[in-house]
Amino acid sequence: MFLFFLGNLLAASLMADVLRYQQCVFSSSTERSYRTHRSTYNRFCSIMHISPAPASTDHLCMYAAYLARFLLPQSIFCYLNYIGLLHKSLGLPNPLSDNWTLTSVLKGIRRVYGVPPRPRLPITLTILAQLHSRLNLNCSLHASFWATCLVSFYGLFRKSHLLPDSGNSFDSVKQFTRNDFCRTSYGFLLTVRWSKTIQLGQRVVYIPLVALTSNPLCPVSAILNAFFLTPAALPTSQAFCTQSRSSHVSTFTYKSFMSLLKLFLSQVGLNTSDYGTHSFRRGGASFALEAGIPLDTIALLGDWKSDSLFLYLHMPLSQRLSAQRTMASCILQSTPTFNT
Repeated sequence: MFLFFLGNLLAASLMADVLRYQQCVFSSSTERSYRTHRSTYNRFCSIMHISPAPASTDHLCMYAAYLARFLLPQSIFCYLNYIGLLHKSLGLPNPLSDNWTLTSVLKGIRRVYGVPPRPRLPITLTILAQLHSRLNLNCSLHASFWATCLVSFYGLFRKSHLLPDSGNSFDSVKQFTRNDFCRTSYGFLLTVRWSKTIQLGQRVVYIPLVALTSNPLCPVSAILNAFFLTPAALPTSQAFCTQSRSSHVSTFTYKSFMSLLKLFLSQVGLNTSDYGTHSFRRGGASFALEAGIPLDTIALLGDWKSDSLFLYLHMPLSQRLSAQRTMASCILQSTPTFNT
């Protein structure tokens, strides 16, 4: 009897662990998205008086048409993907798999409503110099802003590495802390333990940041200045937090960063809607390409795991012209004589 009781107790404990692990399958941002997808699908099913599962092809196509009334085509499949996850969790076949009828409807939606994506423009060296001219680098807020700009540009980082959405959402696992910056003979060695492609702690990436002596675009000088102006920050604090005159340390948020970026961009006459935090990642990748760094090295530096890298790269007209001139030169050297 005692062993039976222990067995039941262990089973209950193990099931609690199973539920906890299942709840940790998705990241918090993905879980928030799925909550939206789930509520939208349940509302549709309620309006149509149908069961969420199993879903027929007709219902899937009608749901796609329903979503097309208020979503962009590229968002519809994300919402549909929840239905596939729902069926898998219930042990049912995935109705999205090999569904030619649904695929044809989605293609028609893209043809009717599809618009080409409008990616953020890259931040160039010229724009960085213009931003620098607007800064007061004796101000902690401006110093942290500038360090964030340069680390994002040279490290090809996503905004999630440096900027939380709010002061309360800073996560020392996801966003960089002071401890992640190690001083070296060449500058800094930055430790990356988490990213969009490293969510389970399966590897650690090290990104070197090299000093550019006496250059306004030196990332090392920017980092040291930001650290110097926030002496009250702890080693576990956000890397580029800010400090007031009363020595109060505050988290530097995405909203604060974007407010400054838009302010300075408007002051130099640029359209603020064309730029965002991803502009630094795209600008750094494009400059690396222009500098002759191989694509596979850029992909490793920016932690790209798919062909999406090519969506980020921006080849300037001068580089395109150089490529065309190279082609023209080769043609002139190898074209046979034509009889006239």
